[in-house]
Formats: sequence, structure tokens, C-alpha cells
Amino acid sequence: MKNCIYLVFLFLLLGCNYQSNQKKHVQITHKTINIKNNYIGKAGPIIFANNKIIGIDFMLDTCFFYIDTEKGELCRFGIKGQGANDFLYPYTLQQLSDNTFGVYDLTAKKFSEINIKDSIKLEQKHYVSKDIMSFNFKKLSNNRYLGFGPYKNEMFIITDSLGIKINAFYEFPYKDNNEKATKNHLRSMAYQGTISTNISNNKFIYTPTFGDIIHLYKWENDSIKIICKIECSYPSYTIEEGGGGFGAPLNPNNIAGYISSAATDQYIYLLYSGTKLIDFIKEKKEFCGNTLFIYNWEGKKLKELKLDIECRYITISTDNKILWGIAYNPDPELVYFDLSKID
Repeated sequence: MKNCIYLVFLFLLLGCNYQSNQKKHVQITHKTINIKNNYIGKAGPIIFANNKIIGIDFMLDTCFFYIDTEKGELCRFGIKGQGANDFLYPYTLQQLSDNTFGVYDLTAKKFSEINIKDSIKLEQKHYVSKDIMSFNFKKLSNNRYLGFGPYKNEMFIITDSLGIKINAFYEFPYKDNNEKATKNHLRSMAYQGTISTNISNNKFIYTPTFGDIIHLYKWENDSIKIICKIECSYPSYTIEEGGGGFGAPLNPNNIAGYISSAATDQYIYLLYSGTKLIDFIKEKKEFCGNTLFIYNWEGKKLKELKLDIECRYITISTDNKILWGIAYNPDPELVYFDLSKID
């Protein structure tokens, strides 16, 4: 298609000796929240806030849901539309406090803050990426915003609440000088993935969906600083550019890696798939995985757990005791795993 940016990606995962280095894992079993009054359409990312699971629904006209985890009741809110308080394409979520969460609207290029304490209230909406395409936006401390996208020379930008660019940092990963010579905004298409912040919003993790890569960063003194980088393998891809669009199509026999992440101030949780992309395409199913890695913020892997059911998205309780997930069984359902008794 012309005059658009292709966000479809196909990748090659080389592995970082994942199987040969795999330690004995601990399997944990799930429990299901039986939703009594409603259902989830096509689930998107989820977060935990105020004892509720908040999620995006990509299928229904009401684009958000929250589930009371104690009562098992689901409530819908947020209208898809062109109105001042409507949403075009909400894409990512972020917990901001016990009672507030943020959402980045990919199409509108806006970041909204929503309060859920007593009632659902849209508090404010900011243009954070008015003149440039971004895959994701997160709010950082000191009222700054982190943009992640196909920028000309960088991987991250920092803006204020008006969407004015303040600074930019780093470039997308590359395996050698030949890949480094590829334009950054083209290379970005092969390295799309997830960004998760800690609860204090002064640290974040980046993982591409394909390729075995983990980057940890901290936000300090108005600067993004590298904590550590773990790069074991890189996606293999070709570049397409022309007619007003660009993309990075790759081999469908490649393997999905880290497909979802969550973080607290203490730990990082990574959901790993390990399944070929072609298998997801043939079965017409969402990305899913059942291997969970737990890291600390120094980049040390602490645990490897095997979930007894495959999940698409995960989030974690603020006390690190409960891992929540969206599983397709075959319809989307909310499940949870008790991590408190794991050594």
C-alpha cells in the first residue's frame, strides 16, 4: 500500500542457544477468573491497577474493559470515534498510580490519563507525537514522555506534555556494520516490540518481538541511560521503501521471542513464545507463549517458569505476587498464577 508505513513484520530468531542453555524450569498452574456478566472480544495489552485488570479490546466498539478480580465482573468504557473524548486506535497501556492509568492512541498520536478510583474519568489528553509516527509512548517522571518509533536517527525521543521534542537517544539495534548502514527508520520496522516501565516510571525495558534482545534503561537527570544490553540474536530481514511507504518483510519460518512484558520497581517479567511465525499464520491464532523469565533491573535472570497454559499478554501485581494473563481457550479469558510460593 502507498502513503502508509507498513507495520507488518516477519523475522528470523537465531536463538542465543536458548534450548542448550535452558535450565530446569518450574511449572506453575493457573486459575481462571470466571467473568459472570460479560465477555472479552479481542484482548489487547492488560495492566493491574486498583485491584482491577484493565485491558484494551481491539474488536468491540467500547475499546477498554476492566475486570473486578474479586467479584469477577467486567465493565466496559471508552468509545471508538472522532469525538473529543473518543479514541481512534488505543494501542498500549501504562499504570501511572493505584488509581490512574495511561493509554497511547496510535492513530490519534495522543496519550490519555484515566482515573478509575470511584468512577471512570478521563482526566487529560495530550498530543505527544503530533508530527511523527511512533509505535509507543510512555509517561516518565518529571512530566516527560518517552516515544519509541521509526525516527530518522534515533530509537527514543523525549517530549513534553505538548508534544514538543526535547531530546532523542540511541539508534535501533544492529548485528554488524552492514546492518548499521541501513537507515535507522527502516531498521526500526524489524525491531518493533514492547516497552514496559517500572512503577516509579524511571526505568524501562525494551524487547523486540523477534530476535533475542533485552535492553534496560533508566531515566535520570533528563537523560536516558543504559543499564545493560543483552543481545544474543537479531532478526534477518529485507527492506522495502517506495511509493510513500516502507517496511521490513522477513521469513515466516522465524521464531517469535518475547511477546509481552511487565515490570515493577524490583523485577521484570518476560513472556517468551518460541513458536515459528508460520505456525501462528497457519492456525490463524494470536502470538502466545508459556515460558516466563524473571529478571532484576541489573539484567540478571533470576527464574525461568513454565506456565501450564499459553498466554498472549501478561501483567503483574504491584507486590510481585500474582501474574495475570490473557489466554485463548479458545476464547480470551483472564487467568492468574500465584508466584508467592515459588522459591
